[in-house]
Amino acid sequence: DHITSTEFWSMPSDEPPKLSENGYPVIGVDGSQWLLEGADSSRYHYVDRWFVEDYPEYLSACLCLLSLSNLQVDELQYYAKKVRLTCALS
Repeated sequence: DHITSTEFWSMPSDEPPKLSENGYPVIGVDGSQWLLEGADSSRYHYVDRWFVEDYPEYLSACLCLLSLSNLQVDELQYYAKKVRLTCALS
């Protein structure tokens, strides 16, 4: 499933710093922040990403869950280019 393929439970909660070609930190000033939380009987974990295009499996899992929620969100609000959503319940 999408959560397993992202290795969600082992992903760092906070996004590692992104650096430009010359080594300076890249700061997002416009876009969308993708936060996914999960819990089971013995653990809680969250993954928070700004540069979501660097994590295509994570983005796919988030979009899949969003589509299952029946919330109406305009695709322009995703701030992610070349997104292809394939979501199926197993």
